Amino acid sequence: MTHYEPGKYVARIVGQGFGESGNKGTPYFYLRITPDSYFDKRSDGAVPCPVYERTLYFYISEAAVPYTVQDLRRLGFIGNSFKELDPETDGFFSL
Repeated sequence: MTHYEPGKYVARIVGQGFGESGNKGTPYFYLRITPDSYFDKRSDGAVPCPVYERTLYFYISEAAVPYTVQDLRRLGFIGNSFKELDPETDGFFSL
């Protein structure tokens, strides 16, 4: 299993959707990404990295919603409802 070092990466979003956790059934929004490169402190720019698809989970529980909304705003989401992120919705917001 490949582990990525903490830091800033350039990545492509290759999928998005919704699901529920297996143990508690907590709903989440997910992004599937493929990192392409990262910014290494020892170099002057982005450095290629191994490309393995990863999944990011953004939980939609009462406690997690403020953090999820904050993260989605950082990624450019400007909508007012999680439904707007659902690929099953006509005109959904594609990250």
